[in-house]
Amino acid sequence: MGKVDPNVAKVGGLQRQGAEGEAVMILPRALGNAVSEALRLSRKGRKDASIIVT
Repeated sequence: MGKVDPNVAKVGGLQRQGAEGEAVMILPRALGNAVSEALRLSRKGRKDASIIVT
């Protein structure tokens, strides 16, 4: 688990440069990406499960 999330690294770098506005814009985008990925995976999982059931 030594891998750093690129979004987290990006936000940290922007905050060090003092571009808080950009960091604030990136955070919701990173969260949105994580949520949409989770939804996509859960839909895929349900589809796979229904294929197994039939």
